[in-house]
Amino acid sequence: MTANPYFTYIYTHNLTPPAKVSKIRIWFFSLALLPAIVSGQSVSAGKVEQLTTLNDGELMATAVSPSGNMILATSPGYIGLKLIEVAGKSIKIITSDPGAGYEPRFSADGKTIYFRSDVYSEMKKYSSLHAYNLQSGETKLLENKARDLTPPAIAGNKVVWTTEGKKKSTTDTTTGPKTEAEIPFILLENLTPVLYLNGKSIPLTPNGRGYYIWTSLSPDKSRLLYNFNGTGTFVCDTAANIIASAGRLNAPAWLNNNIIIGMDDRDNGYMVISSDIIAFVPETGEKINLTATDGTIEMYPVPFPDGKRMVYQTARGELFIMNLIFKQ
Repeated sequence: MTANPYFTYIYTHNLTPPAKVSKIRIWFFSLALLPAIVSGQSVSAGKVEQLTTLNDGELMATAVSPSGNMILATSPGYIGLKLIEVAGKSIKIITSDPGAGYEPRFSADGKTIYFRSDVYSEMKKYSSLHAYNLQSGETKLLENKARDLTPPAIAGNKVVWTTEGKKKSTTDTTTGPKTEAEIPFILLENLTPVLYLNGKSIPLTPNGRGYYIWTSLSPDKSRLLYNFNGTGTFVCDTAANIIASAGRLNAPAWLNNNIIIGMDDRDNGYMVISSDIIAFVPETGEKINLTATDGTIEMYPVPFPDGKRMVYQTARGELFIMNLIFKQ
């Protein structure tokens, strides 16, 4: 296991960690200014089911299908991409390409998987974007060996990406609920989150200049979740005003509009020695340990779209699904 997930990301992408952290500006709001957050919601752990074993190889979950019946998983170093059926626990190899496991996406209707693949030439990384059709099993090339190719974003009936700062898109399906211009989405461009809204691109840098990772919009598209320079996880609005600080919470993700999940991992400088899955409530600042196990390292939680379950891995690469219990 790597010593620090933040620096793993930085060094994997051939970047240099910043020497200086920009000054953080935080705007404190009354609860009345957070209408999207339901007052007092909290969560606790429910039933846990093992999804994969050591015989299936070391895996990390990376995405869950819209219906919640399929999970995408990858091997260490984001090599390859596998499709796991939740009910039957069957595993299908989609690709063995390097980089395919980093932030793949399901289409809005769950019929297509979008993933990248990486190759290196003359000390430079080139990435391609692929679309895998779950019904036919065919893979279509959307972008070939481009520089600075972002992970794709799903915006209604379109899949969107940028390469060298140029935005591109393709129609995914006619069943998308809205057009691209009506649905805000985030692309991480040169480690800066860029909000695309009504045809405009808006860089969001609430903490100033630096590296933003693990970025995502809340389900209602009103707030941005991110980790800044490995110093902490924050929530800001779409005007880049910071409205909550989660402190140490790596690999954060929105469970629903009210709760965020992530991991509190600790290392000895060489490897992770402990980690638990933590839920964070932006409204109250409450943190809830959802695993709190002795001797087991739980990492990288991925929420189900219904917000009622999550999948996570152990240090050995086994995958587990946890059902969650909510209370007011």
